[in-house]
Amino acid sequence: MLLQLLYMALSATAACWKAHDPVAIARNKTTALANTIKVDWANPPSYSHTRRESSCHHYTVAFQCHRTAFISSERLLPLDGKRLKKALKIDYDILPQRSFLNINTDSVLVTLGEAEWENQSKDDLWLASALVTNMGTIRISMAKSLDDRLMTSRIKSHGLQGECPGGHECHFESWIFYTVFEGPCLRQAIINSCDGSDDERYLINACEWVNLPPDSYRDAVEREYDYISSHSRHDYSSVYSTGEKRPWPGNLRCSQYYKWAWKTCRDPKGPRFDDMARCTFRTPILRDGEPLSTTVFIKQDRRGKRRRSVDETRESKSELTDFKVDIVWGFDGVDADGRVVFREPDRKV
Repeated sequence: MLLQLLYMALSATAACWKAHDPVAIARNKTTALANTIKVDWANPPSYSHTRRESSCHHYTVAFQCHRTAFISSERLLPLDGKRLKKALKIDYDILPQRSFLNINTDSVLVTLGEAEWENQSKDDLWLASALVTNMGTIRISMAKSLDDRLMTSRIKSHGLQGECPGGHECHFESWIFYTVFEGPCLRQAIINSCDGSDDERYLINACEWVNLPPDSYRDAVEREYDYISSHSRHDYSSVYSTGEKRPWPGNLRCSQYYKWAWKTCRDPKGPRFDDMARCTFRTPILRDGEPLSTTVFIKQDRRGKRRRSVDETRESKSELTDFKVDIVWGFDGVDADGRVVFREPDRKV
């Protein structure tokens, strides 16, 4: 019987810890949101960036081709449920408000104020959007333009209040939710040696021709390329000795082309487009044009250690943490059908 009572007491203590563990609360919330994500594979997020320059001499064609387009692009590819769940996660920005330190004994009501939010991923060039649908799911798709990423919003207070006990420091926070993708996708680094032409003869898949750093190569005349044309496009070891500089490889026959390809495809400090598993983007979740958010009330015990009565000591043993989180408005989980449920402003805590 004694062992059973001890087990029940330990279980109750563990339940108390779980109920007031802020890390677990945040994790449970983001996990519930992540479970509602759906990707529109007919219109998936994508990224594309084009830089144009005057072509190097080898690729200049009089009165026809004198400019080159360097194009880097990324696009999500269909993933099965397990791989998609691993690649897509939920993150959030925290907008803290001024804290209030209650040095008195009696509790004080703290009122939530308004907050200004700005998209922290506005420099991300991915065309990606995350919208809460009428069915309660979060739909990930391609955004119409980069202008959709430049947004600010005022987070309203709705008159919410939280009770700050004596000896505690309290403040409100707004959590702004984002979707984060980190996983595989289709990545391409293309050089169009005749900018403006759709002729596939001018398109070069740059990553296929990059192997060694640029300082391993040099300019060469056409007859030297004719001499080595029967050898591998990368391995010139049978023609040139170790450490000897060799001509720019294959279709990247000038430093302008090769250096861009190296920086884009293989440079350890670059985006590494030769690796199909390195795609990443972060985009805010919107509901009715506003960022999806929740309001959090933080209470921290600042009383410190002091002599306590027997009753106070017994009471303190049930409080395993002095850091409490109350989620008072916003996202409230999912129902039995998997739909997102939102807590209304007038609902009591």
